[in-house]
Amino acid sequence: MKIIFGISLLATLAAAGLAFATRSQLIDARNEKDQINRKIVAIHEAVEKVNAETTTVWTSWSETKGLAKDEMTSSLKLERETKEQQDALEKLNKEIEEIMGKRAAMEAEIKSIIGRDGTPEEVLAKVEALKGETDALNQELATLQKELEVNKKSAAESDALSAKLKAQQDARTAAIQLGGRSATVAAYNPEFSFIVINMGRANGLTPDTRLLIKRGGQLLARATITQLEKNQTVADVSLKTLRAGAQIAPGDEVVFESSVQ
Repeated sequence: MKIIFGISLLATLAAAGLAFATRSQLIDARNEKDQINRKIVAIHEAVEKVNAETTTVWTSWSETKGLAKDEMTSSLKLERETKEQQDALEKLNKEIEEIMGKRAAMEAEIKSIIGRDGTPEEVLAKVEALKGETDALNQELATLQKELEVNKKSAAESDALSAKLKAQQDARTAAIQLGGRSATVAAYNPEFSFIVINMGRANGLTPDTRLLIKRGGQLLARATITQLEKNQTVADVSLKTLRAGAQIAPGDEVVFESSVQ
């Protein structure tokens, strides 16, 4: 019985020792786990801190980049506006120079008008006087222009009348000269009743010249010019004036009449 008790006691003591040892190991393992967890937390916090710093740096870089871009855009805009202002200033300076030049020219003209530097009132009075003289001259010029137009019109009418009279006189002269001449029939076409004579415009014939066809002093027929060339004339024979039984032939005499009186 004592042996069994002793064994039980030893087993109990061994179990207690094993439990203590196991408990110590568990405590050590737990402590080690806690330390590892603390290290992991510390590392996690360090990572988060680095991420936060990285985010801050990135944000700052992005803002700096944006500001730099805005500054570049503003700089380009400022340069463009500056260039526009410079161009506007140059244009303004040019206009000022032109105005000053005109002013100098006006002052010189005023001085030449009144013979000296004068007050604005004197200049105005001189200008008004010159304006009155100019208006009077303009009226006189307008009157002269009207008279000139009338004279031109009269001259044109006179020239036209003179040309008309000369043409009539030339026609009369040509008719008189032509009246003393005669031609002969060079050809006759009985089918279409026309004759051809070897005289034309160069000999004084006109479209109004009337032709009398004669033979032996007797009138055979009358003819009307239908085609007038320089040295040849074609004329239609008026069949209603053709003498009964007469037949026109080459060699018949052609006498000229004119409608010009």
